[in-house]
Amino acid sequence: MPYDRRTPVHWIAVRRCINLTTEQQRMLRMSESMGWKLGFVRQALDHPMPVLFATDSDFIVLRADGSIDRSPDIDIRH
Repeated sequence: MPYDRRTPVHWIAVRRCINLTTEQQRMLRMSESMGWKLGFVRQALDHPMPVLFATDSDFIVLRADGSIDRSPDIDIRH
């Protein structure tokens, strides 16, 4: 089995709220209660952007104000 260099999922769960705004944290908890799963937190220059997945191709981004962006301008590599 090849070595996986990606961040382990349990580290993401522990670090998910670091540097997120209060609004992002609130929306993250609400989204997770509706079945969305945190995939990763993109570290943008101005603020971190949590990326959540419902399926492999259905994802959203939580903006700094806690709003949901269903059509973010990011590329997801699989």
